[in-house]
Amino acid sequence: MSGLLKACPACGEPSEQTYCPAHRTRPTDTRTSHRPDTTRAAWRRLSRRARRLQPWCLLCGTTERLEADHSPRAWARATAHLPIRLADINVLCGPCNTHAGSSQPGSARYHMWCQTDGDLHATTPDPTLTRGDGVNRPGRTPLCKAESENETPGGYV
Repeated sequence: MSGLLKACPACGEPSEQTYCPAHRTRPTDTRTSHRPDTTRAAWRRLSRRARRLQPWCLLCGTTERLEADHSPRAWARATAHLPIRLADINVLCGPCNTHAGSSQPGSARYHMWCQTDGDLHATTPDPTLTRGDGVNRPGRTPLCKAESENETPGGYV
C-alpha cells in the first residue's frame, strides 16, 4: 500500500506521504499576541504579588475587580530590556484602570510621564495617575530621561 500516491492537501500534487516535499513542513506561526507581556509567567506572578500586597485600588480604594496596571515606566523598562519591578506597576480596579487609559509608548499618559518624570530607574509612584480629587501628583524632572538616552520605546518587547 506504500506505493499508492496521495494528493497533497496544500497543492494537490501526488505524493507518497500526506504532503508533498514542498509542503511537508508547517508554516511558521506569525501571529503575535496583542499584549505579549501579560501572557508571560513572570508578569502573572508579579501581578498576583502586587494584588496580594496591596488588596485595594490605588485611586478609589475598592477591593473588587483588582488588576495590575503597567505604569509608563514599566513599558519604558520593558522596551529597554530591563525587568519590570513591583514599583513599576499600580494596583487599580477595572473601572479605574480603564479610566487611567493606556500607558504604552505613544499614548498621552506615556507622554505625560516623559514630561514629568522620565526616569527608568526611579522607584517613585506613577505621576500620571490622578487621585480621587483629579489632581496629578507633581513630577520631578521636565525632560524624559528615556528620550535623552535614546531609550524611548518604539513598541512591544
